[in-house]
Amino acid sequence: MSQFYDQASLVMVPSGYKNGKVYSQKPLSTDGELTFTRASNASRIGPDGKLERVRTNYLLQSNQFDTTWVNTNITLTSGQSDKDGGTNAWKISETTANSVHILLQTTSSVGMYTFSVYLKSGTKNKAMIFDGTNNLGVKFNLETKAFNSFYGTSVIYNIEELDNGWARYSITSPSASTAFRVYLLDDSYNLSYTGNTTNNIFIQNAQLEVSDFGATPYIPTTSAAVSVGPVSGLPRLDYSGGCPSLLLEPQRVNDVVNNTALNNHTAYNASWGVNVAVAPSGYQEAEKLIENTSNSTHFWGVGLSYTSGTTYTLSVYIKAAERDEFLIQVGNPSVINFGAVFNLSTKVVNNLGSGTAAIVDAGNGWFRCIIRNVTALSNGSTNFNCFLRSGGTINYTGDGTSGAYFWGVQREIGAYETSLIPTLSTSVTRVAETAVKTGISSLIGQTEGTAFIEFSVEHLTSGNNILFNLSDGTSPNSIYANWYEFGGGNRIEYAVYIGGALVVGFNHSIAIGTHKLAFAYKANDFVAYVDGVAVGSDTSGSVPATSRLSIGSWTTPAFYYSGRVSQALLFKTRLTNAQLAELTTL
Repeated sequence: MSQFYDQASLVMVPSGYKNGKVYSQKPLSTDGELTFTRASNASRIGPDGKLERVRTNYLLQSNQFDTTWVNTNITLTSGQSDKDGGTNAWKISETTANSVHILLQTTSSVGMYTFSVYLKSGTKNKAMIFDGTNNLGVKFNLETKAFNSFYGTSVIYNIEELDNGWARYSITSPSASTAFRVYLLDDSYNLSYTGNTTNNIFIQNAQLEVSDFGATPYIPTTSAAVSVGPVSGLPRLDYSGGCPSLLLEPQRVNDVVNNTALNNHTAYNASWGVNVAVAPSGYQEAEKLIENTSNSTHFWGVGLSYTSGTTYTLSVYIKAAERDEFLIQVGNPSVINFGAVFNLSTKVVNNLGSGTAAIVDAGNGWFRCIIRNVTALSNGSTNFNCFLRSGGTINYTGDGTSGAYFWGVQREIGAYETSLIPTLSTSVTRVAETAVKTGISSLIGQTEGTAFIEFSVEHLTSGNNILFNLSDGTSPNSIYANWYEFGGGNRIEYAVYIGGALVVGFNHSIAIGTHKLAFAYKANDFVAYVDGVAVGSDTSGSVPATSRLSIGSWTTPAFYYSGRVSQALLFKTRLTNAQLAELTTL
């Protein structure tokens, strides 16, 4: 492969990236930087194999407690010994006021939150983490690192013990809040008392995040909230196949609210065990559906509206517990009617009705169970239901303890599933992604050349999915390869347009899987190779002048690729057929 690297004018292997950029390994100048756009957050499979989504710390000045924070009857001293062996902690000392002694911050409304902070006892060892909007809190003993009591309504809390006397204390609530406080308490856990200037505790690294399952790794902030993960404009290097590839997808909307907090959805003849299993995200946030003892069906459902003639795909992550077989059903026959039985032990799917179903291994015992390409027959509403099965039926007498784990449900318009779009109280849109470089006529062969791409075909698709496009920025002058669905199968189309007229065009079928494709062009000499084999050619036609490379998209009209790109190369020469075969051999 090294000889091709030397010959190539552009080599894009997704490894280096930043917000709005995908770097190429060649050239190393800015000419090799592809401009990346996606004006929304997203998710990806990270290098640890876990599904990563965006996390945000909404507190400002998260470790600068003398700025933004309101200090009442306390004094603050920075430069204290911290949990990591540095000097980034703060000392909170009481004043002599006969009152409360508080450190607080007011934020915009945050629902389903976790508020966490690292604390250590000093000459004082009692403190409370408090939600000022809902008037609830938890009192802790910082010396023993133990829970003492609730203030107001009980709330979920957690203590993560560390060395050197430190611990991370957190409270979690599904109720929205705007006010978060840390109270110093007297020896009897009272809020209001006469302070002593020698009494103190130590604090570090506060965090407020959207979570119903507890605190995640700390994100430092200054004057604004900070988000990490596949945020808006950040290319998604996806590790689903082990090595990183650039994940590109069209715009999709997840219409299911609270899609990872499924206890917000109705369980029938069953109950929810909340946050009882580690989800594909790596956090303990998955719910367990637990059947009751009735002789009936045991399931949960999401009510959704449908539009006549619209095609939908629905999916949910499931992990077997005592039950390993499930019926997933979309069904009011007059609106939409499709179901499938999923057996997680045998990995067998049995379709019931039109449409297709699939099961995808998501690791650690989890599977994404999918119902694809179902079309609504009329306008209306009906449930997306997930039934437990036992003995080959959904009607059985439950034992009151058995069930299975569920997480990450999604309903989107389209013939296939895309990456998970997390939601809270409203639907969420993930917009389309593009990777483009303009003004690079010097890197693109003008009279002859070769374009190479390694990519994945993951499902049947409708419409056009541009793999690569060389153009002058307009549709009338372009060289491209396009993956599309035709006659119930996938095909790759190769085309050359000059002045809006098609001068070269041929296509061939392609199977689901990862492929290497090269399209070589020269006047009256066009050929395509896929996976080491020639798949089509044309011996007539000219070559248009081009200056723009687009990977995975062409926006006029709006055609977007959906899948993963492992690498892309440009050559300013028409490689020989032997070279094309070698370059594309898997």
